[in-house]
Amino acid sequence: MSMTGKNGVGICVPSEHFKMYSTSQNFVTAIIDEIALEGLDGITLEALWTRISCRPNFTCILDEKSKTFIWNVIRQLDDVEIYELPTARKTLVIFNRYDNVDPELGMILEPSVIPEDIYPHCPVEDGKGKIRGSCSTYNQRVNVSRIARKLTLGEVLERWDLKLALVATQDARNTALMGLNVNPGLELTVMQYCLLERIGRSRYLGEVTQGKVSLQVLGEDPKALFYLRKYLMKHKLIVKQVHQQKSGTQNCTGSLLHLPRFQVERKPKALFLTEKIIEILKTRVDCIAEYEEIRKELGMSNSLKKLFKTLEFQRYVKTDVWLPYRHLYPSASISEWKQKGSDREKRIRAIQLINPDMDVREIWAKDDEVEEEDDTSTGVMNTSELLLDRPILSQAFNVVENAGPEGVSQMELSIKMGVSRLQARTLCRNLMKKGVLSTFMNDVGRQRVCRYMCKKFVKEGKMSVDFMREKEKMLTFLGRERKNKQSKNKVKSEKKSFSEERRNAHKNQKRLHEEESTDSSDLELKRMKVDPDETRELASQEEPPSDIQAALNEQKIETQILEDMEDVLGVKEHQASFTEELLKISPHNIDPPNITYRILRRANIIIEAVRTHKVIDDLTKLMKHINEEEDKEGYNVKIDKKSLVRLLVKLSKDGHVKVIKIVLKGGTKEKVLSFICDPDITTDHGIIQSAIEQAKMKLFIIAKEKASKTSSDSKEKEDEKFSGESIHRSMNEMKAISSNKDKTKSLDFVYDKKVGKKYGFSPKFVRMQIMHQLLFYLIYGYTGNENLDQEATVNRLRQRDNSLTDEVVEEMSKIYSEDVDWKMFVPPLPKHAGWPEGWAIVCDLLLRLPLCIFVKVINVTFIVPELEQYLMHPIRRHFLVRHLPPRLRNVLITARRYIFSIHEVLQRLCYVGLIQFGPQRLKEKDQVFVFLNRRTTLLDTTPSRPGYHQVSDDITYTEHKYEFHRQNDVDKYWYEMWNFCIHTQLGGCMCVTGKDIVLEFLQSKQVMIDAIQPRLPQDALKRDTGLVPGDKRGAAGLDSAFFSHLKRNWNWTTATPCITTVSNNKPVLAAKPLVQEQRKARLASLKTEPLQFDEIFQVNVTFRL
Repeated sequence: MSMTGKNGVGICVPSEHFKMYSTSQNFVTAIIDEIALEGLDGITLEALWTRISCRPNFTCILDEKSKTFIWNVIRQLDDVEIYELPTARKTLVIFNRYDNVDPELGMILEPSVIPEDIYPHCPVEDGKGKIRGSCSTYNQRVNVSRIARKLTLGEVLERWDLKLALVATQDARNTALMGLNVNPGLELTVMQYCLLERIGRSRYLGEVTQGKVSLQVLGEDPKALFYLRKYLMKHKLIVKQVHQQKSGTQNCTGSLLHLPRFQVERKPKALFLTEKIIEILKTRVDCIAEYEEIRKELGMSNSLKKLFKTLEFQRYVKTDVWLPYRHLYPSASISEWKQKGSDREKRIRAIQLINPDMDVREIWAKDDEVEEEDDTSTGVMNTSELLLDRPILSQAFNVVENAGPEGVSQMELSIKMGVSRLQARTLCRNLMKKGVLSTFMNDVGRQRVCRYMCKKFVKEGKMSVDFMREKEKMLTFLGRERKNKQSKNKVKSEKKSFSEERRNAHKNQKRLHEEESTDSSDLELKRMKVDPDETRELASQEEPPSDIQAALNEQKIETQILEDMEDVLGVKEHQASFTEELLKISPHNIDPPNITYRILRRANIIIEAVRTHKVIDDLTKLMKHINEEEDKEGYNVKIDKKSLVRLLVKLSKDGHVKVIKIVLKGGTKEKVLSFICDPDITTDHGIIQSAIEQAKMKLFIIAKEKASKTSSDSKEKEDEKFSGESIHRSMNEMKAISSNKDKTKSLDFVYDKKVGKKYGFSPKFVRMQIMHQLLFYLIYGYTGNENLDQEATVNRLRQRDNSLTDEVVEEMSKIYSEDVDWKMFVPPLPKHAGWPEGWAIVCDLLLRLPLCIFVKVINVTFIVPELEQYLMHPIRRHFLVRHLPPRLRNVLITARRYIFSIHEVLQRLCYVGLIQFGPQRLKEKDQVFVFLNRRTTLLDTTPSRPGYHQVSDDITYTEHKYEFHRQNDVDKYWYEMWNFCIHTQLGGCMCVTGKDIVLEFLQSKQVMIDAIQPRLPQDALKRDTGLVPGDKRGAAGLDSAFFSHLKRNWNWTTATPCITTVSNNKPVLAAKPLVQEQRKARLASLKTEPLQFDEIFQVNVTFRL
């Protein structure tokens, strides 16, 4: 078929629209395909332009001329009908769920606002035209093909616009959805076809089974949808893969469905992580790696914990391996591998790959292909083994007999004899009626399979012998229970007759006791008799009043006990007990027993555990015990909670165990405790009573609720203080530096905990002095010039110093001071609304840290050649850390440890009365305000007599007051503090010989805890009185727990260790062996590379024909 466009361009249209599945596809068949995939609803011209623009390998650029050309093609196509809709259809918005992916969690997030579905589900089946599909306007729309084919694109848009719909014929739509290779005799119901149509309309994005934009819009229940898509999958019309997404606060797992030609692989997060971990393990010796090593290399913790607990992951990796320290680090020194205080060797948690040759993708693919089938067909039946001259029942018996003690199942019998499954079942039943076969149940995965064997093998088969052994054990337990019950009933009858004789004599005493219990009901719960069919209050012993008890009474905790199995375990008691099922088993019973050896074995394990421990206070502990016992037998299938509950229901009906459920209710809270007990145990047992009291104290104390409410209120107030635009700008700058993604793959630096001193790391009080000077300069004494002429300044610097090369100038940031010192590149602090003079947020301070100050305050524990080069340069050493090359900066700020070091120095400044803390946002150390005090006080403690850590308390010391207005005031303060501290006669041991000395931790003292409490802006200025926190018994009038008199707090007393250089390609160890820090060095050298799961969904889609 040929035609001519509006501009005289000749077009060759394929004679068959089926060419859309051929390899020589052209733009004409692509247009037909897009129209057909939209379904019976049809597609508007606006939606067609959208679909074509998103179609892979469609090279035609959409402009006005190309749209006109495409319309000229469409109006000549016989496979497309044109309809006028009763109302204009809304604009098509393609919803791409993969635009909303959490980059850290790898979970698809369902947005709160979703585009409207312009194709409502409305099944249509027109028998006359053999039309099928979904169309809400099928009976209202009008066919205007004859008129529209004569009009140009402009005329059509002017007349109909969004009321015009292009609809492909039924054959074209069938071909687009099912292809050319489908069985011509395949029949689909209208619902199956509508489902296929909606999946086809989704193209490469696919259709999911849960969420707002999913197959739930069809209005069918999940069970019906399952069977609809199962039929389509059986005939290979659609393909399925696992899909996970988060709707609101709930994580959902469902299926992602595509047409086969549109299939795009979307890896689940679990598979992605598993592949990464297996790749790492394959590179290790013996496929073993330390848990901390894996966690650090992947840069995540919580996700790995959850992954390691899943059964799917444990199929490939052992997660509970504990190895001796020297197994992983054979060169470790004695001090490194030996436990403190003992000669035992440390053990390290590791994970190990079970099969080094495995391919997790293949295993995952096989698991995904497993699908339930309604009927298991054996294909072409092999009847070659059947004999014509012998009865078929006799031949069936021979097959069972030849199977030996292992027996055969019905399916195996049908395959061996070449008969159908129903015929095999009839043969087995007839042989059972004749009494020549015996049956036993066998566990195969999640199913129980009945196996038939010849009676002469009953005493030889392992499964049969094991089953009978466990059966006898169960019946033995039952016999003991009956004897115990008979003896108890005898004792009860004797007590009853004895109590009747004494009833009249103690009638008055009993009435008096009841009145006393009624009077004390306000303080304690009544003791009541436990009835299995009723819910009663649990008894509790009277206790002396306390704060906790008062809180419990105030909340009116209701304690309930449940022993009815339907209430305790949430199941119906319609199941038969073990006794009933075991007694049903007889040689004359045709129906196979519904109980297996594994069930009996687990039941006996439970009974033995309960008899041994009397009370088991958690179902999880019982499950773990069962799994351990089965591991010893070599059985690796784990019991699940539902199976355990079913076993407990049966055992409780037989009287082997008693299951008690205790519910504690207080206000809106509820705590449930479950106990599996020996039948003789009552609720007065010590373990049960102890568990109840512990649960009360843990969950129902009012003080905790008030504390949490107060903290939440304070958080809301604090968040209001951080609402300023300038504050958010500062915090975002800080996050940009901390979250830098530039990673260094090569291991080109060596761990050395002492190298920081070479770089300039200072003692405790010197760090405090440096930080105080920096704070004063930024907050009160800033002398930089924001309008400094950069070129002129660089020229003046070049005249003074020839080390300022062009390379250094390119690296330099904006200059604020002409002096070559640490103030050179430091910008001023921003002004934050609502925060008066004297306040600064810590993230602003961190963004203004010069390198020379950074290395003095932060201990850098790596030998970094570039760092030494920068520190030796007269100008580069003053660069801000934020402006360093990314590779060097990442080494310095790794894991954000420097923030905690800075915060620790700020805390010590607060302990000496130099700063005050303000509000802190969400426990972030860099998002806290600090106020720099202008006043402080020191004491001249040099006249004190010799002592250990406290000055003489009978001497009046001269008080020195300081006010900070200039930088010189700060320098004078620190010089005099050093002078007072070093020359105070403290630190002598001889003067306290024979005396008791009380040492306190500085951070634990109540006065220090009060000192670091957050202050409001208006309160900080009032508290700036020069008062120093603490007992003033230490040197210079500081707190004695500071030990400010020690020389090591002011200057280093040991020589700096030598450092070896490191080559660009591989690390060179220091001259001193670093064996003692082998594990720390290994972990520290790992580069944290957090996985960005949004990369999983960035798939390069190629058009499949």
